[in-house]
Amino acid sequence: MVRIFFFFLLLFSFSYGDKLQSTADGDLLIKKIKSLINPATFAKDRAYIDTIFSPKEDYFTSDGKVNSLKVIKTLKENGILNLFFKKPRDINITFKTQGEPQFFVKIMSDSLQNVGYYRYVTSESTLSESEFVWKISLTSEYAADPLVLSQELKKSNCEIIDIIRENETDWAYVVDMKNARLDVSVLE
Repeated sequence: MVRIFFFFLLLFSFSYGDKLQSTADGDLLIKKIKSLINPATFAKDRAYIDTIFSPKEDYFTSDGKVNSLKVIKTLKENGILNLFFKKPRDINITFKTQGEPQFFVKIMSDSLQNVGYYRYVTSESTLSESEFVWKISLTSEYAADPLVLSQELKKSNCEIIDIIRENETDWAYVVDMKNARLDVSVLE
């Protein structure tokens, strides 16, 4: 009798285990979407969001993390993510990496200038054993577009691996610069 019980338990786990994992993954995706848009927009567009983010599995990386850039791209393409303000506002952007700090600041400075941000102030920089954090402040009529910034960073072989929107004007980017290089021409 006990063997039969465990057999059915095992059969049940194989049958429904993938659905339970899918639900957990869907919750991670919804949590990421909620963090990127304001609550009123999420509530108003919930049914539409469920439709455009189907199948949910398409929005995860191979290691099971939410692909923030793909989520942002879908939100922008469907008019749900608004990066513009009614008037210029102070914006705070945090960049985190595990690479060499001076090299990272050079790459980020060049990338920011190439996307139109010339006037910013370093508000904080910290170096620990595990990561370098660089925080900047600037005034702008719109938040930095993560997709444009990502394309610019790709020119230096850097990749944005996560994006966190703390509020409307505070954003954080986690940048992988394992294969980083300067985007400059080689003189012969």
